[in-house]
Amino acid sequence: MGLPAFLSALKTCLEGGELPGLDAQMRMAPQGRTPEAGSRDAGTIRYAAVLLVLFDERDPSILLIRRPDDGSTHSGELAFPGGGFEEGDVFPEGTALREAHEELGLKRQHLSVIGTLSPIFIPVSSYQVVPVVAWAETLAGVAPASDEVSEVLPVPLRVLRSAPVRRVFPTPSGEIVAPCWIIHDDRPDLPPLWGASAMAASELIDACGES
Repeated sequence: MGLPAFLSALKTCLEGGELPGLDAQMRMAPQGRTPEAGSRDAGTIRYAAVLLVLFDERDPSILLIRRPDDGSTHSGELAFPGGGFEEGDVFPEGTALREAHEELGLKRQHLSVIGTLSPIFIPVSSYQVVPVVAWAETLAGVAPASDEVSEVLPVPLRVLRSAPVRRVFPTPSGEIVAPCWIIHDDRPDLPPLWGASAMAASELIDACGES
């Protein structure tokens, strides 16, 4: 499966290993997070991967999901499909693709993996998450699993190129101020994109260049 021309800069960046990295991530990091937040004892870290699905050559976009309001740590938040490493996974690509299939029904034959972004450590869950970037030839047949996804949200990349705003978010350890993106102005019921997902999106935008 070929990649559209607008992804050439991204492909070169991911294949060459010259990632925007921490500088890009920290622009969307919650207040109080330091660059050292990713330094943890390897024995305490759990591993996960998310899939950043790009699609639509005419209006380049990315696929977000909203987690169900089930009272869990990330309940109701916007995120990328993904989850924890399981035995037998080829990490990180295999984990991200498996989770995307389980959560959204995305078929591997419709996806071209472009590469991976820099890992992000999530203190609240002790997960180190690797964002895997893929191009989707089609989103036909997407069928969200209702126990893991309450809504599927296509978002144009131009939204993530806009200036973020700052909001206060409740967390298990208290309120926290963080930069975020308002995804749909006409959907006040939707939460903003913030936290680790926004940090991954920030690095992606930098890796895409001006295309």
